[in-house]
Amino acid sequence: METTFDALLTEANLPRPLTVQLWIDADTDVLTSISARGDVALIEFDLDGLTTDEAHRAVAAVLWLAVTDTASLGLVVDSRLPDTGARWVDFFLDGSAAKPYVPELLWQPRAYRAASCE
Repeated sequence: METTFDALLTEANLPRPLTVQLWIDADTDVLTSISARGDVALIEFDLDGLTTDEAHRAVAAVLWLAVTDTASLGLVVDSRLPDTGARWVDFFLDGSAAKPYVPELLWQPRAYRAASCE
């Protein structure tokens, strides 16, 4: 399989999520799940097993990617997921959906926040 981001998104249109293992170093990895809902790519990172410092670095990198990608709808960082059963995807894709609760970090582009608050 091709390893470009576009190729991964094409694979993500399969009926099941595509799981990718990203290596921070020789001993540390982050499991990533890529799936699609319509024409929107959903990317989830599992930070279980990382030290606090490693998790903070991973979150900082993902936040930077989210805020610099003009197509990004938002980012949720929450150590309680998936235990809460919250469906954040509904909040981001359906402007009328209420926040399931206040997570540790919730980011949305300013234009999207303004449109969803009208």
